[in-house]
Amino acid sequence: MSTNHSIRRLLNEKVQIHEDGSKERWRDVVGYQGFYRVSDRGRVESVSRRVPHRGSGYLTIRQRILRMRRHNQGYVAVDFSKSRKLKSFLVHRLVLEAFVGPCPEGMEVCHEDNDKTNNNLGNLRWGTRESNLRDRLFDGRRYKLEMGEVVEIRRLHATGLYSQQEIGNMFKISQVMVSHIVLEQAWRF
Repeated sequence: MSTNHSIRRLLNEKVQIHEDGSKERWRDVVGYQGFYRVSDRGRVESVSRRVPHRGSGYLTIRQRILRMRRHNQGYVAVDFSKSRKLKSFLVHRLVLEAFVGPCPEGMEVCHEDNDKTNNNLGNLRWGTRESNLRDRLFDGRRYKLEMGEVVEIRRLHATGLYSQQEIGNMFKISQVMVSHIVLEQAWRF
């Protein structure tokens, strides 16, 4: 990222100080500068502005925190409107792009605590698909699979006697992770 780009982003940063003395930094959403901002806490706001409106000339959009929704995969999403076109975005990507920079080739967003709804900047990083899948092997008790367990999961699945959900329950992992293991999208050897 160029120095001029970094300086320009910092100049557009807004700092909000809360009653408890904590700070929340806000930056323009990449590609939506002047329309929307995202905070280092994972909140998104609409920027106050005037937009052309048919018939009445202009419509004033007031600054407000946007309502977010759960994406079908459990992530937090938000919808933006620009030039009468509605587009959905995952909040974790908006945070990283605004505060860290563009997504490097072959990388994706990783949540350090594996909580898909925790979009605080300190909880997010760019990582590979493989590292992200490996991170998801942890559950709330930090249980991690060993190589022998992965072999056993594949063996149990091959018997056809157990569903992926049943296998996941045996090893305290999600059905999705069992699927990744069986399809060799995780734990290739």
